[in-house]
Amino acid sequence: MYFFLFTLSLSETCYTFVIIPNMLATLLSRGKPISLAGCTLQMYLFLSLTGTNCSLLAVMGYDRYVAICHPLRYPVLMNPRACVQLVAVCYFCGFLFPVLEVYLIFCLPYCGPKTINHFFCDASPVLQ
Repeated sequence: MYFFLFTLSLSETCYTFVIIPNMLATLLSRGKPISLAGCTLQMYLFLSLTGTNCSLLAVMGYDRYVAICHPLRYPVLMNPRACVQLVAVCYFCGFLFPVLEVYLIFCLPYCGPKTINHFFCDASPVLQ
């Protein structure tokens, strides 16, 4: 359980560090727009870490289910190797699935300047 909490907190910390520095820089520089490349990277990392967090929460739910419903088999079912594999699958899927979404969003033709006048790069400001 503590291993999953550690990885969830690490993922949440990375999730925060993806958004906050660029948002603070934008707010302190009085609305400096985000470049398209920076927006692409920020959106990909944001979606990846969001998917990873959701997957980790599901794995933590399964961990608690096994601990409550199968307490005698818990050490066998949730051994350290299985825990590491579950976390690795969460990170792999979390960073793999947003690739197609980000690719499809940024392959659209854009008219005008290639900057986003927003402090946080999400799908709605990009598609406007």
